[in-house]
This record gives sequence, structure tokens and C-alpha cells, in this order.
Amino acid sequence: MAITSAIPTIAGIPDPVTLDEAVALFQRTGHPAPKSTLENWIRQEGIKKVRRGKTNYFSYTALLKVHAVKIRARDA
Repeated sequence: MAITSAIPTIAGIPDPVTLDEAVALFQRTGHPAPKSTLENWIRQEGIKKVRRGKTNYFSYTALLKVHAVKIRARDA
């Protein structure tokens, strides 16, 4: 049986990413965010976490929004 999607289906999160994936994606923006920083932002902002097996998934859109706000505030 072939895999039909490279992105796992996670109930309640339309655009799931792991923290490691988010760190790699933000690295490309020129405004990196270490894993520990993302963990703090997730706690502070109450970003929803869905656990599948041993992996936690978060909404990439939610992380992008908080990243934009925090980076803008930092650079102001």
C-alpha cells in the first residue's frame, strides 16, 4: 500500500508541524527561533498541541503568527 500523503492527518490541526520542522522552517526566514524559544511561545500563547504516538504536532499557521509578532517586537 502506498502512502497517499507526506503530511500526517492530525485531527484539529490543518497544517501540522513538529517543533523540529518549525525550527528548520524558521531558520530559512533569516529570523531563526530555537526550539526552546518556540516551546516558550507555545506555552505563553496557548498554542494547541496534538500528540500522535511520541510526537507532538502544532499548527504551522499559529506558529507563524506568533513568530511574526515576537520578531517584530524584538526588532522594534
